[in-house]
Amino acid sequence: MEKITIGLFIDTFFPMVDGVVMVVDNYAKVLSKYANVIVFAPKMPHKKFDDSKLPYKVVRCMSLKVPVLDYSLPIPKLDLKFIDELTKYKLDIIHIHSPATLGLLGMQYAKMKNKVLVGTMHSQYKQDFLRTTKSKTLANRLTKQIIKIYDACDECWAVNNEIGRIFYEEYHYKKMPKIMNNATEMLPVKDKEKANKHINELHNINENEKVFLFVGRIN
Repeated sequence: MEKITIGLFIDTFFPMVDGVVMVVDNYAKVLSKYANVIVFAPKMPHKKFDDSKLPYKVVRCMSLKVPVLDYSLPIPKLDLKFIDELTKYKLDIIHIHSPATLGLLGMQYAKMKNKVLVGTMHSQYKQDFLRTTKSKTLANRLTKQIIKIYDACDECWAVNNEIGRIFYEEYHYKKMPKIMNNATEMLPVKDKEKANKHINELHNINENEKVFLFVGRIN
């Protein structure tokens, strides 16, 4: 049986690391066991990464460095080589992980080729827009534009219940998205005493010494 081909579209990728990048990397690694997987992502100006060490194919487009920010702005439509490579692949499923630039290009490809379009909702965009623009009116307009892209998808997934609720109740996405929780390949520790001893020896920590650990996001 011939494998299907899945295109994952993301607006930032390795060597940049954030939550969305890790989700796409995990999707690609798992799906590549069953399908042909291609990640469409931007090049990172002044930062190199060896895509050949990944177990799936990556196709990169040109991007521009955004002043002050660590991120860059993908400009796929100005990259003719990238567009030529995109059009030569016969994608069966397009999965966008961003509602801008490359995600928008993925949506246009899906509609032009009449292919299945899936979108994953990762972030609270209105909150991000408001913090950046300081304008509720502009934040609302930008959020409406984003929802139009998600409304064009055949199916949308939210990374947790709260993101799903926000997109449905506050952003007015057309229906409650499916919840597809993020996961990890890490397994629970079986021998806690052995693990504790190993960590104490590794970091030279006394048994009775108090250690404070924070795992989360400071926002």
